[in-house]
Amino acid sequence: MTQTPEDSVDIDTIVKIQCVAAISAIIGVSICGKNYSLKAKQVRMADISIPVVTLLARESTPEETRISPDAHTLFIEAAKNLVAKNQIFYTALNPVWAFPYLLWENADS
Repeated sequence: MTQTPEDSVDIDTIVKIQCVAAISAIIGVSICGKNYSLKAKQVRMADISIPVVTLLARESTPEETRISPDAHTLFIEAAKNLVAKNQIFYTALNPVWAFPYLLWENADS
């Protein structure tokens, strides 16, 4: 699936949710101009068969975070797969950091 101009999500908010280690969250995402609600819940262990979207650039540190240039596109692609195929996914600030992952599901189902 390719990203269209009608695809949007506030990736800064998702990073903030992840940084504060929120237990759960609901966000809005626009895919092909249609709005969807996605819900996330914190998990401490990840299933390696589920895709992971890394939010921060490799050079980020806990003191100085930089959003990965691909984070928005990868999140939108994962959200499209969630909406179209019910394929859940994780987000991680950086997979090697000791921060919990968020598991994303369709809030509308």
